[in-house]
Amino acid sequence: SRKLTLYRTCNILILLVLLVFVVEPLFEDDTSIVESIEGIITVVHPLTKYFIFMINKEQIRELLLQISKISVDEFRFPSKFIAKDTQFNKTIRVVQCVLPFFSGIVILTYLLRPILHDQMFIMKTWTINSVAVITIVLAMEYYLFLLIIPIMAGYDCLYLAFCTGLILHVRRLNYIFENLPNTDCPEQMETNLIRCIKYHELLLSTFKCLKSLYSFTFLFHYFCTLLSMCVELYEMLENSEYDIEQLAAVFAVVSQFAYYTFPVEEITSEFLDTSRSIYMSDWYNGNIASQKLTLTVMLKAQDNEHFSGGGIIPATVDTFSSVSYQYFH
Repeated sequence: SRKLTLYRTCNILILLVLLVFVVEPLFEDDTSIVESIEGIITVVHPLTKYFIFMINKEQIRELLLQISKISVDEFRFPSKFIAKDTQFNKTIRVVQCVLPFFSGIVILTYLLRPILHDQMFIMKTWTINSVAVITIVLAMEYYLFLLIIPIMAGYDCLYLAFCTGLILHVRRLNYIFENLPNTDCPEQMETNLIRCIKYHELLLSTFKCLKSLYSFTFLFHYFCTLLSMCVELYEMLENSEYDIEQLAAVFAVVSQFAYYTFPVEEITSEFLDTSRSIYMSDWYNGNIASQKLTLTVMLKAQDNEHFSGGGIIPATVDTFSSVSYQYFH
């Protein structure tokens, strides 16, 4: 609607104006570069996600519709398998609730900065000798931190929901392939295989849409994590002490990077497991036509479906480990 578009535009304008006030201290001689970079990252992070969400909202809607259309009603699963899926869903819901909670604690430490450190602003900010301007800029800073939680709860939790849906569907596909019944009727056997192939193609198409939507976001998180960790580490070494705020900031940044790394790593792992599931089935007991079809699917399933940030940085646990190692080693 028009009002919603106006509201989103106002949010972006507020963040852009605040970014100007945060960037300006970089050009002052007596300003700590570390504090300025920390403030810039704090503003750019939600601004970038908010802007990406506005640009990709139609694609996100299409992806939601595509996932909702995926149906496996014609297949039957045992109660243990369903119980395992249910438990996995509950775990993801807990993660979706815990992440905003811990983010809220980190944000609270920032909001209390003016009181705890006896300073005017939350971040290193361009100061103008005007009470009205100071009040407006301070209000924008508080508004920024209050805006971070709904942005995370929306954009980030949607990402986890997409990944969770894909993981569950690929697991179901693997179970179907591994337990695909052989029948005396060749036509029925081929029909079952064709259903599985269409299911597999639909999941691959959905994963491709997910990659196009969140590829840049992962790349952005990668560089934000590296820069934030370097800045915080430099400040800790310079002050020769560990500050609770700095540790909380590092924990928040690393957690978000892990949030974007581990789910897609699990999707990739499940896709690779599809070939094994086909091989473990009784495909060799079928007729020649079904065997040929099964081998074709097995070869296709061996293709490495990977997720990367901008086609540069692979979204793997190894990438996360390398970034963490550079900070904690």
